[in-house]
Amino acid sequence: MGKKRIIFIVLCIIAMSLSGCSLSSKEEGQTDDTIQFINATSALITVDNGQDLKLFGGMKPTPENAEMLKEALASSWDITDTESAESMVQWLLTEGHNAEFMTYMDEYLANKDEFNNIVAELDASSDTTPEQTQFKESIELFENVHNASPDNGIIAWDLCRATQVASWSYIAGHLSYERAVELSIDAMKKMQEHFTSWEDLIDNYLLGYQYWSEDSPSDPDSTLVRRQKIYDDLVKSSDSPYSVDWNTTPSMPAAKE
Repeated sequence: MGKKRIIFIVLCIIAMSLSGCSLSSKEEGQTDDTIQFINATSALITVDNGQDLKLFGGMKPTPENAEMLKEALASSWDITDTESAESMVQWLLTEGHNAEFMTYMDEYLANKDEFNNIVAELDASSDTTPEQTQFKESIELFENVHNASPDNGIIAWDLCRATQVASWSYIAGHLSYERAVELSIDAMKKMQEHFTSWEDLIDNYLLGYQYWSEDSPSDPDSTLVRRQKIYDDLVKSSDSPYSVDWNTTPSMPAAKE
């Protein structure tokens, strides 16, 4: 699946304000630890989109929000119904972009010395092209992933998006609440198997985002840098979504009425 941008969110916010649908509702906020954990896994895009961290899927399951997320899922994920929603989440849980990344990682490791010599030559040059700079950053990315989590690759990127897609598919009406939570718990368990803390998870997620987006970590205007700042701010906040225990035992919350 190629790189795609979700550009609908500004219209979503305007539409919600016109329809009287609030993006934030403490009365309807989720307090269950499992739901809080799941919500935290997609907190960066939730905040980036101006949505509510306390709600599963970031917003209320209203008809207006369902239509907006149907459009977003169809245009950015090719999700149009229950079958395609299930298929996409399963792809993220079992393969995702990490499968492709690990293939490239093997190539990098097999040619590491050669790649690093090229990087050294570029570092010594006073004039590099944008393509050469991107090459350098790509090599640095592979090295960072290899040093931090060689067996994980960028799996956090896929797993965090699995909870995002599952919860959005619930809001859109493609999945039941129970099924969306069940799939999110599958992702949650895999996260806890591969990582030991929120910091480890988000660090890996951001490396995955860099790989997918090709954003430069040195570009202050990039979405990559903005999401890093969102995480830094959330960690410091008094009601940080990451305050939920990393070792929370997942359980199905009460069914929606």
